Amino acid sequence: MGARGPSVLYISLRSVLFLRVGTLLICTMTSSKLLILKYPLISKIWSLKRAHFICLAAWTTSLILPLVFFLVDKSDVSFDFRNYECDFRFSLNIWKWLTPLLCATFLVIPSCLVLSTTINLLIIAKKVAQRGRENLRWEGIITAVLTATVYCISVLPYAIYRTADQKYQILK
Repeated sequence: MGARGPSVLYISLRSVLFLRVGTLLICTMTSSKLLILKYPLISKIWSLKRAHFICLAAWTTSLILPLVFFLVDKSDVSFDFRNYECDFRFSLNIWKWLTPLLCATFLVIPSCLVLSTTINLLIIAKKVAQRGRENLRWEGIITAVLTATVYCISVLPYAIYRTADQKYQILK
C-alpha cells in the first residue's frame, strides 16, 4: 500500500462501525413510541430538548464500538488483494471474550429490544383502539412497526453470517 493506504483503510473500517448508531436510534424510536402510547399523560410533558438528549446518548453509545477496536489493537487489520476486502483479524486473545460481548451488546440485545417493543406496541395499540380512543395516531405506530420490521429483516442475515463465520467463533 502507498503512504495513504493504511490510514484510508483505518478510516473506512471505523466508518463501517459507526453504522451501529442506526440500530440504537431504531431502538430509541420503538421504545419511545411504546412509552408514549402506554403513558400518554407523562409523554405530554416531555420536551424536544429531552428527545435530543436521548438521541445524543444513542449516538454517543455507538462510539463505544469503534473506540474498543481502536484501543485494543488499532493495527489488527488485514487487506485481501484478491477481493479487495479489509477486515479485522481478531488475533489477540482478548477478542475471544470481547467479540461475543460486543456482538450481544450491539446486535443481539438491540434486535431483541426492537422486536419486543414492536410486539408490545401492537398489543397496546390494539387495546387502546378497542377502548374507543379516537385520537390514536396510527401513522406514527405504523411507521415504527414498519421501520422495526425492515430492521429485523435486514439484520437477521448479517447476524447469521457473523455467527456462522469461522473467524468469529469463540473456540477455534
